[in-house]
Amino acid sequence: MCDQCVHYHLCTITTTCLDSTPTFWQLLGQTYDRDGLEVNGRRDDYSHLDDGRPTASRTGVGGIITTRAKAEGAIEGTLDNYRVASGFATAFRFSRFDATSAPTRNVSALSGKRGSRHTFAHPSKELG
Repeated sequence: MCDQCVHYHLCTITTTCLDSTPTFWQLLGQTYDRDGLEVNGRRDDYSHLDDGRPTASRTGVGGIITTRAKAEGAIEGTLDNYRVASGFATAFRFSRFDATSAPTRNVSALSGKRGSRHTFAHPSKELG
């Protein structure tokens, strides 16, 4: 594992049949849209703290790293297009919350690094 990486392992459960009508969207949704592609956007560099010190030089807890990457390249539009009005709101520019059908994502509009979608048998097997 990368000693400078933070990994989140999410488990999703579909509550509807995965038929041929794609309703999935963006970062998590691209896993399920069946086009066989993954698109990786801009990523943060966690090797240095905001004050310039190497992250590895910390002793104990402390230090600030500001997240600057906002999925540029992997999402259509900008981060502001995905803002919701409140913690439980579902409406935003690309929302598909109540959609029963929707067009596939426009991969040609994405500037991120493209590759073949990969899968892992179990989160503990992921090497980062």
